[in-house]
Amino acid sequence: MSASRADPLRASLAASKDGRKRSIHITAIHADGAAVIVGTSNGVLLRYTVADALDSVQGPDAALALYPEKRRSTRAVRQLSVLAESQMVLVLCHGLVSVHEVDALTQLCVLNTPETKAEAFCVNIEAETPRALLSVAAHSSMLFYRISNPITLFREIALPSITPTQMTWQGEAVAVVHAQGVAVVDAADGHIISEQSFATNAKFISVFQNQRWMPLKGYGAHLLPTDLCGAWSDEDGRRLRSLDEIPLPDGASSW
Repeated sequence: MSASRADPLRASLAASKDGRKRSIHITAIHADGAAVIVGTSNGVLLRYTVADALDSVQGPDAALALYPEKRRSTRAVRQLSVLAESQMVLVLCHGLVSVHEVDALTQLCVLNTPETKAEAFCVNIEAETPRALLSVAAHSSMLFYRISNPITLFREIALPSITPTQMTWQGEAVAVVHAQGVAVVDAADGHIISEQSFATNAKFISVFQNQRWMPLKGYGAHLLPTDLCGAWSDEDGRRLRSLDEIPLPDGASSW
């Protein structure tokens, strides 16, 4: 890993071996206080500072490449969460949840191993010490951590037979979104409190509207002819003209 600012930025703009520019886009973003952390499709973290004046646009204060550029395939940042009071950032990339220092993005530790493979995580800041919850594929379990110094694992419970895509933790209840619906899980013992299924043949997709900062106008759908991503793109960065380009699930009539 490299904490250098220049190298990750150069990697983000580099051309592929066949001479074509790679489509690099934002895959995760979160802000807390003045810090805005951005994760990209090629595994780069960027830190920005919220300016007092809306018309002052500045580049990133720090950058970090999570994986060496020499690898054949890059890994997108899937999820991140900024904890400004703790001066930490939690990042999910390639099945690993790593903890970084906010200002320089220096890695402090990794909460799991490649064998356990994290699928999603969430944080809870209700207590005096922030807590984090990881859903890991190995043994279908949930790992609970206190985000303190040092970071400690304080609970591990079995997860029902679901594969989470998103999680939210409030009190002792964890809302888990998965392919078939939403389950509310007891954070103390892992039993399902309630469950709601999606409609038959439902499919979850993510579509992004790409925007640009324009002086006096702010952010909006202002595109240039050279923009590779277009006005809309899917989670893999492929350009979309409309939702009609995304195949419907079997038996469905419309999005």
